[in-house]
Amino acid sequence: MPTTSHASPRPKKLMAGQGDLTAKLTDLRLALQALRELLGSTDHMRISHAFLIPLRGRDGDQPTEFPVLPFPRAEMTQDDEAQARQSVIEALTFIDFKDDQHPKATLRTPGLCEVSDQVLDAIQSTNKMRQEISDLVAQDRNPDERTRFWRTQRGVCPLQVIRQTLVLDDPEHIRFYWVEDGSFKKYTVEGLIEELRRRFNVEPADDSPFWVAALRGLDKDEVVAVKRSGFPQVRARIKGQFTKIDRVSGESTPLNSLITGASVPFVMRMGSTAPVVIPLSSNTESSKAEKISKKGGEQRQKLQDDPFIPTLKVYRYKPGKDVKPPLTTSHRNTIRTSREK
Repeated sequence: MPTTSHASPRPKKLMAGQGDLTAKLTDLRLALQALRELLGSTDHMRISHAFLIPLRGRDGDQPTEFPVLPFPRAEMTQDDEAQARQSVIEALTFIDFKDDQHPKATLRTPGLCEVSDQVLDAIQSTNKMRQEISDLVAQDRNPDERTRFWRTQRGVCPLQVIRQTLVLDDPEHIRFYWVEDGSFKKYTVEGLIEELRRRFNVEPADDSPFWVAALRGLDKDEVVAVKRSGFPQVRARIKGQFTKIDRVSGESTPLNSLITGASVPFVMRMGSTAPVVIPLSSNTESSKAEKISKKGGEQRQKLQDDPFIPTLKVYRYKPGKDVKPPLTTSHRNTIRTSREK
């Protein structure tokens, strides 16, 4: 009786350095567990301010409003204080998805905490580990390979793995606020076709995608933009003569102003002078989010109201608007080099 031969399944390609990454994730998880035990004690962490933001549920739609529960507030119970501490600890140390957490959501608890020297050392160490993981993942320039790697790490939230904790020394004024941080990028028509071919793995001779014909109906040098709506994010503006401690090296940088993301609490050494804190308000339709920059807002106002290719969020500019061409790679390198001098 003839036997049927079955070809062995092709082994999945591993991302370069995947073994090192998995080992580093294990080390990070152990270090964060030790940090979590320290943060549970009032001897090692005191919460100055915390703003509890509801988590986007696994089955829920993307919310546009976020009611914020501030800590401290006028009337509180011991349960409220315990809830604030738990939220802060989770934001600082959890790298796994919670059972009810949406795959595109992250734990967010902006705030400010005083911590012991032992905790500062532990945060500095875990920041360095997070940076090493981020650098290793970034070595693979193929986003599909990076996505496949994270999917092999069951239950791990990539953004919660790589985000780091900001250490401050004597800040004088901190204001927390919401922003609508959408993406916006300019292309020439010819440049956008090349970018889309690369992104969707379309051969240069393949003109079958609908967007090829649509874009080729325009002048190849016309400037267009890809604009995507933003998800409400939390930022903080820090002012005063203060010092930013490098997340990885521990080196001190004197500053008088800094705008930064604020998904996780900032930390400073116990006994530091308490800064003035402008709390985070609830993000509702009546409280308009701030723009990242006026320049970015002006650029968006030059776009036509309706997208040229809705599915890809491609917009043309309004006739008669003064539109500068997008920077080329060589231009960006020139600007970067001049700034470093």
